Amino acid sequence: MSTQTVSVRRARAWGRHPCLRRPQVRILLDVYERVLDRNPGLPAGTLVMEHGGLAGPEQRARAVALGIPVTIQQPLLHDTAEVEEGFWGPERVARLFPARGWLDQGAQVSAGSDFPVGQFGAMRSVWGMTTRHTVIGVKGPEHAITYDEALTSAHHQRRPPVR
Repeated sequence: MSTQTVSVRRARAWGRHPCLRRPQVRILLDVYERVLDRNPGLPAGTLVMEHGGLAGPEQRARAVALGIPVTIQQPLLHDTAEVEEGFWGPERVARLFPARGWLDQGAQVSAGSDFPVGQFGAMRSVWGMTTRHTVIGVKGPEHAITYDEALTSAHHQRRPPVR
């Protein structure tokens, strides 16, 4: 029996971090689909996608169809954009945490951060999601969301995942 199945059968939430590569998001959704098939009737929010940083439109649609909420880690983008650009280039960094795409596709989005360095209060997340501002300027402005959407995401209740 998988770790995921044991966790959800014990009424524990289960979240994982397929942050930076599309294959990771696909694999996570494959696993979640199997868990949902084997455990019908799981409470909403039992399975969570932490970050979903580079999920494309097809993956976002699949997560929404499965009822998988996603967390957006905008403060992580804010503080690490310069380092990330050095490794991945500006185009990939600009695509990180596409809040607009998630919301437009009907996802349940929560905002915050589990990143241990930096100033990550709720209002910093709201500011970042509305401006897409980072330490090296605005990245991916097409992914910005409205203040009301960001505030709702920053205060969205979800079951905390067991790590």
